[in-house]
Amino acid sequence: MAKSEAILRTTFRFSRKLIELKGAFAYCCVLVPEKVLKQLPTGRLRLKGFLNQAPIDLAIQYRKTGQRVVMVSKALAR
Repeated sequence: MAKSEAILRTTFRFSRKLIELKGAFAYCCVLVPEKVLKQLPTGRLRLKGFLNQAPIDLAIQYRKTGQRVVMVSKALAR
């Protein structure tokens, strides 16, 4: 297994507060910690795991501010 493949299969655990968004397409988002981003390869990535015990399979989104976030629907935020 290549080094990048091993990193992609690594489990990262972190706690963050939801950031409320204004707009119709998403309810809120979770900011991905910088220490996690430093360990990930660049480019498009999907996040598979759990958010409050609910299974997720979401893409890490880029914001204009340079932050990386995971968008969370209203149903998932509950």
